[in-house]
Amino acid sequence: MKRLITVLVTIVSLSTMSIAFAAVKKASEEQARRNVIASQLIGSWETDVELNKRLGSEFTLAKDGPLIFEEEDGEEFIDSLSNELKEFLADKVVYLTGRAKFADKSFPFLLGEYAGCPMLFIQTPNDLEAVYLMFARGKEAEGDLLFLGGDHPGETFSAYKRVRQAE
Repeated sequence: MKRLITVLVTIVSLSTMSIAFAAVKKASEEQARRNVIASQLIGSWETDVELNKRLGSEFTLAKDGPLIFEEEDGEEFIDSLSNELKEFLADKVVYLTGRAKFADKSFPFLLGEYAGCPMLFIQTPNDLEAVYLMFARGKEAEGDLLFLGGDHPGETFSAYKRVRQAE
């Protein structure tokens, strides 16, 4: 009887996990279009040296050239995520998927949220990096600013200015 209960608990646990993992979902086109960051992130960005000095930020992803975000289907990327991350993303909306390119490297990313704050998840060969991000819209696209921070509140953000907006 004890073995049967163990088997039943295992089956229920596995089926519950499958339901949680299936809950990772991509935003509808309307949701993505209405999300300020998802609708404006795609394009090329360069480090804003002066603003970073003012912020006291020494970290930048765009040291050796622009930081480029390109949109692409992320189903394969989402499928490749660890079960732990899929559980973390359960019931959250993924607003944008694509590739982040910097320093002659290219990594898949997804834009979601954590505790109501926009968060960018970038899959590097060794780890899944998570950074908070903020966006300030300029009167013209060339005035747009992107801020990328650490994965903990209170960490300094680095500033980027738009070089080119996706068409």
